[in-house]
Amino acid sequence: MTEPAPSRDQAIVDFLRTARELVAAQRDVMLGYLGTVAAPVAPVPALTPVVAPVAIEQPAAAPEPAAEAAPDDVLTTVIGVISDRTGYPAEMIAGDLDLEADLSIDSIKRTEIAGTLLGRLGLPADDRTDQLSRDRTANALTAHLESWLSPAPTAAAPKRYRLARVPVPLDPDPARLRGKSVAVLGDDESVREAFACAGAKIVPENADLTVLLTEGVEAPEVFTRLKALNGTVLIAAEPGAAGLRGLVRSAALERAGTTRLVEVAQDRAKVLVDEACSDGPSVVGHDHDGRFTIEPQLQDLGSIAYSGAGPGGGELAALNLGPDSLVLLVGGARGITARAAVAFAASGCRIELAGRTPWPGEADDLPSDPAAMRAVLAGRGGSVADIEHRVRTLLAQREIGRTLDEIRAAGGDPAYQSLDVRDANAVHQLVKDLVARHGRIDGVVFAAGVIDDKLMADKDEQSFRTVFETKVDGARALLSALTESGVEPGFVAFFGSIAAVLGNRGQTDYAAANDVLESLSTSWPGRAVTVHWGPWAPGGDHAGMVSPELAREYERRDVTLLDAGEGVAALLRELAYGTDRAVLYTASLW
Repeated sequence: MTEPAPSRDQAIVDFLRTARELVAAQRDVMLGYLGTVAAPVAPVPALTPVVAPVAIEQPAAAPEPAAEAAPDDVLTTVIGVISDRTGYPAEMIAGDLDLEADLSIDSIKRTEIAGTLLGRLGLPADDRTDQLSRDRTANALTAHLESWLSPAPTAAAPKRYRLARVPVPLDPDPARLRGKSVAVLGDDESVREAFACAGAKIVPENADLTVLLTEGVEAPEVFTRLKALNGTVLIAAEPGAAGLRGLVRSAALERAGTTRLVEVAQDRAKVLVDEACSDGPSVVGHDHDGRFTIEPQLQDLGSIAYSGAGPGGGELAALNLGPDSLVLLVGGARGITARAAVAFAASGCRIELAGRTPWPGEADDLPSDPAAMRAVLAGRGGSVADIEHRVRTLLAQREIGRTLDEIRAAGGDPAYQSLDVRDANAVHQLVKDLVARHGRIDGVVFAAGVIDDKLMADKDEQSFRTVFETKVDGARALLSALTESGVEPGFVAFFGSIAAVLGNRGQTDYAAANDVLESLSTSWPGRAVTVHWGPWAPGGDHAGMVSPELAREYERRDVTLLDAGEGVAALLRELAYGTDRAVLYTASLW
């Protein structure tokens, strides 16, 4: 027989009793801290509920069961279960409240809540029950539940793409310009005259078509000018203008009007008029062989690349890496950089890692779960910004420590130092010190970078420059330092991004920066290659830049993630047997 539901008045009595007990406990703690003995607290007197007469109604039909919350609304489900178990209204239960200290939920009740949540969300009640029962906030519960609800992302071996020149026919229709308004931003009167002769009306701004001339203007300023323009925009640049291909490929995915980069060295005025009267891809070039674009085309390495001993064997020997060698990896000891470092370590070489995370890390007593870490730090005081910075730093330092251990386990000799790649003097000093101590640098990987993904409408030039210059200025400083030191590494590898090759919404800055890496690898006299990577599958201790949330978004878009082990093997093969200056490795195009 089920117990009757408590009356409204009894609920009020229970609430008042609990509140009085909490106040008494807080009073005791404070008086104890001040060295004062607390006076005994009088018991809560029994209250006689006053029951108002009510009309007796006919029993209502049993309500239909409430629909369970969808997995993508896990926090609402968690708070709902806590509300059911405690009687507190859901709106009073903040995600960061401590279940025990703030809501008086003991370990037994937390275990009951854990079981209810697992059952409601269709998850098995295995050792997860114990894990959830230890979580102290709704946010911590939600983080664990979401991680278990997220399906393991589909991962596959990457395909290799060369960045190949592809002819693009030009079939201009002169009628497109007649009566149209055209603004030419830049100092070239011949371009204005050519458009006027084609029947266009030349105006200073707010035109149907804007032609943006970019001589002497780098990608950040082009971004700012492009952001302010509406309608169709043709951006004219010299062939190989650093970063503009990646910028325009991404901008074309965001802007409502046609956006096209036209690389042209001769007959610029005529070419731009023809482009204005034609359709085409977002990036086109013109030279003595005609109009073309650059597209990724599948092409494997030669058979020799697949007949060796595999990672730790044939490739490392082909790269001449051994116990006396030194490989420098700039860009931290995390994510795909860490995986590459461990692969090189199989040769027994010295691995020098440099990144912006402070090192050595501080000793800490915080839990491993980020949400639980935030809850503990919040209890110690401090702003949200300070807590977030502390959490990110600690997680990064822990990952660095694990990476150093993995390198040692693989047979390598690791070292890590903090370095801001935007500080050219610090980069030069790093290379100088390594050469002075070891007399050599046998391989270099540059993987530094930051992201600040925002659509163009929400991004300013300073944000663009932070992302762009961190990668570009750091890479330029590294190459300059190598030249100055007189060492000749057997390989220089830049880690780029698929965003530079195909564009990506919200990544105009990141795509532009990685596009510049291609120019740098092409100009380097020795073996250099920019490896543009598609998204790597998160897993283990090195999730890289793909968070569980982003992994779910990729799955929704049918984007297959790159298997980490296969990615490392592909890198070693490319460095050992490839000859291209820029390639794309990805498990899926978009």
